[in-house]
Amino acid sequence: MTDSKTTALIVTWNGRELVGNCLRDLLAGRPHLPVMIVDNSSTDGTAEYVRREFPQVEVLESGANLGYGQGCNYGLRRLMARPGEYFLLVNQDARLRPEALDRLEAAADAHPEMGILIPTNLTFEGDRIDPGFEAALGDPRLGPYRADRAAGRLREVYTAGILPGAVKLVRKSTVEGVGGYDPLFFLYGVEYDYHLRAERHGWRSGLVPKAVVLHSYIDHRMEGRVLTFAQRLDRMRWLSLFRLKRMDHPLARNVAVTFLRLVEETARALVAGDAAGVRIGLLAGARSLVLLPRVVRHRRRSRRGQGAFF
Repeated sequence: MTDSKTTALIVTWNGRELVGNCLRDLLAGRPHLPVMIVDNSSTDGTAEYVRREFPQVEVLESGANLGYGQGCNYGLRRLMARPGEYFLLVNQDARLRPEALDRLEAAADAHPEMGILIPTNLTFEGDRIDPGFEAALGDPRLGPYRADRAAGRLREVYTAGILPGAVKLVRKSTVEGVGGYDPLFFLYGVEYDYHLRAERHGWRSGLVPKAVVLHSYIDHRMEGRVLTFAQRLDRMRWLSLFRLKRMDHPLARNVAVTFLRLVEETARALVAGDAAGVRIGLLAGARSLVLLPRVVRHRRRSRRGQGAFF
């Protein structure tokens, strides 16, 4: 017997030490759940490990490290032609509590206006909400969520804005109308962009607080770690790209805000004597200028939807 309402999709890259626990949790409550792995050219034997230990899981090898968004698109292109209503997109290092998928599906069935549903993300210890996820719960669109949580009277679902998505249930009809992930974003920023695109096409995103997964978002500011030059540059680049493209504001505003922020952060680094910060600001600004024509084209494709980026 096959559960055809939902198909799980996991993109892996050198995740042999992580994906086993992810799959065991996922299949414990749904032994017949269809699961597809898209392996982004791992060098640690991830694809072979999954085929050996989980023969019921379909494994596709992309042949290159496509990044998270394009890895998802590689799988979604194939899954769109198959039966089902929902896609469960799961990070290779996430772990689902047994009832998580049931609660996500129930919320989706009861709220057809919701195109993307996100569970609560706890730390791997399971004793608190992950700090990176908690920071995103300050979104005012969540309305009474914090007050309800404090009072112990959580609703089934809360309308949300942009939330991190280590696990997310996406309606198939949402993907049909919005399209795939934008290849402008290799990893970071890809989901935030997708939330805004879905919203533009009339879909709402929601938090399902009683659906629980375990996952840790590494927030170096909170953990007191020092970012390397490459990490700082990568962060500045994707943030600038996201600000340039974001679909909830006019392009002219995006350009002004993006370059004003870059100037401010570069000037702040200059005053502080942070030579690396100055270089990062200049490099991120140059890349934003180079990519601006492509951003304009991708905004047009995003507005059209219906198969964009597939």
